Amino acid sequence: MKIPTTLKHKPVIVAENYDSIDGRGAYHSDAKGLSLGLAQWNDRGKVDISAKVWRHTGEKWSRQSEELPMHRVLDLAILLCRTNLYFRDEAYRHPRYYDPEHPRIDRVGLQGDAMDIEVCTENPMLEEDIRLFYNVLGEDGELLGERFSVLARLLREEGIGRFAVSEPAEAAALRRAGFVEEEILMLRPTVDRAELEQLIDLNVVCTVGSADTGMALNGAAEARSTVVEAHIQIDTGMGFGGFLADEPEKILSVYRNLPNVAVSGICTQLHARKKGGEDLAARLGQFHRVVEAIRAAGFETGVVHAAGSYALLHCADARLDGVRAGSALLGRCRRVHGDGLYRVGYGEVGIEETRWLPKGHTVGSARPVVLRRPTRVAVLPVGYQNGFGVARAQGSGLGALLRRWLAARRRTVRVNGQRARILGAIGAIETVVDVTDLKCSAGDPAVFDIDPLYARGFVREYR
Repeated sequence: MKIPTTLKHKPVIVAENYDSIDGRGAYHSDAKGLSLGLAQWNDRGKVDISAKVWRHTGEKWSRQSEELPMHRVLDLAILLCRTNLYFRDEAYRHPRYYDPEHPRIDRVGLQGDAMDIEVCTENPMLEEDIRLFYNVLGEDGELLGERFSVLARLLREEGIGRFAVSEPAEAAALRRAGFVEEEILMLRPTVDRAELEQLIDLNVVCTVGSADTGMALNGAAEARSTVVEAHIQIDTGMGFGGFLADEPEKILSVYRNLPNVAVSGICTQLHARKKGGEDLAARLGQFHRVVEAIRAAGFETGVVHAAGSYALLHCADARLDGVRAGSALLGRCRRVHGDGLYRVGYGEVGIEETRWLPKGHTVGSARPVVLRRPTRVAVLPVGYQNGFGVARAQGSGLGALLRRWLAARRRTVRVNGQRARILGAIGAIETVVDVTDLKCSAGDPAVFDIDPLYARGFVREYR
């Protein structure tokens, strides 16, 4: 059945004849199609994209057709995947299928904040409903499993192939999500037997940073009659763990004395204490001497990696066989003048309206500003609930106060390529800017910098 194209939702990508694959309702469902396109609530230059389920009564398209913003569709998928894992791996351990004292299932990080996933203890019929839910979920296991597999395959096709984790639970979550063949590196060494056994069972590449962690990993692998891959960690000044660079014999003992450990890489974490990167370069040289000593002894080093986010951005020589970008993806790395970097992440919204305010009018809630002249303002549908204007703690004292004051004075957005100063405090859902001397109108885009750690409520685009 053809999805209509004349209504407020404008289809761009469609899946028609959905009634033939609609789960247990296949071939007798009123859901006739799915579409991705422009949302029906778009107006005045605001553009959102949405997903829609098209229902047909047999005579006409139903008003009960559902439409959701794209991010909510994905958030529902995340909620479903985590719920399915809970009822598969955890719920059966509790007589009521949940722990009344600890109803939270997980906390999933999204856009700097997190989604709390928990059992709804406010439901007065929870004892009965959760059992019904559990039973139906089990009956639909094959139906859902097929869809989970398709989702994992699509993610792999996006190029996701290698991961680094800091906890076994993170590795387990990746494997359960369908990433079976992908390489996973556990960055943190451990001597905990249960953790090591879990990592080995998950086929995770482990990290050896000392004689103790090496022997513990070898013992766990030997008990399972297997050989486990590992990277050797070298401490070049961070102090967080690893063999000291001037202990070559201890490092070589990993190759010589641990038959159930196959070394497939060597790593360090670089930092810079001095301006100009002299200290960073010295630490990198120290690491290279360790690598050369291993090779001189007749051993293969495998993957050599030294750069976390800071070294990745500030030391091209540290970009060896691999890099570990963490803070850089959140825009949290320290910058230096002339580093050649520029911001590629930004927020964009359409102007909600423009209006003139008289001289003496106030703008803002907390410490409102008084306009010194008749002012044309633009209202932007974005505020601190979206992370706009939210900043990390800058310390205390007079110096920190002065820096915050100067930053507030310099706050601007870009309207049609022109800078517009923010007036007053940024609100929860709206922000006012001065466009007296600018050419703009409702619907025109306003662009602004935003901290990705806190940003939420935006459609993410990668160009």
